[in-house]
Amino acid sequence: MLLAALQRELEWIYEIQVPLAVQDFLITDRDAISEIASAPPGGTHEALYLVEDEEGAALSLFIDESVLNRLAEDDPRDALHEGNLSDFCIALEGVSHFTYLAWRASHDHSVSELELEVQAEVDKFVTSAMLFGRQSSGQIPKDLNERLFRGASYLPGLAHDRRVRYERANDYAGRFCEGLKRRYMRGCEGTAMTRELRRFYRLNQQQKLRHIVNA
Repeated sequence: MLLAALQRELEWIYEIQVPLAVQDFLITDRDAISEIASAPPGGTHEALYLVEDEEGAALSLFIDESVLNRLAEDDPRDALHEGNLSDFCIALEGVSHFTYLAWRASHDHSVSELELEVQAEVDKFVTSAMLFGRQSSGQIPKDLNERLFRGASYLPGLAHDRRVRYERANDYAGRFCEGLKRRYMRGCEGTAMTRELRRFYRLNQQQKLRHIVNA
């Protein structure tokens, strides 16, 4: 399954182990997630839900069935291209959110929504770049940063605080990934980039933002 493969990819990139499997927490039916979530997915195609009560916490990942169906028909692992990049990023974002939250929780670390979003934006860029590179003899589209960051759009009617959070995450992650491209992706510096990515993954929100600003 694609989502399981994406989780394994993130675990390999960041040299982590997550004790949970994303497919066990997946819900693809919009009506089903609306029954258990106080804030149903609305027009979004992906959302992570964490519900806490006196009995513990319940985690669910919603990815719209239509997205997964299109990816099954046009698997990005075979060929990532303009036609399936958007759906790939939706699926990858969901897996990123799940993996990062589960990994942080397994180490008794808290995580903010902004931190989740910044890491997911970085994960989309890094995973897409690596997949493009494998499929094109190391060639990564020159406009990948433009397509993922400066070309970002948001749902109409999005609450102001959420839109600001997404815009901040996009800005910080875009700056970080532009630096990765400049420092590592114009030569054979994969090992050095992996070391930086793994250090970055282990930082908290404040440390991540400071690292981006000072890089």
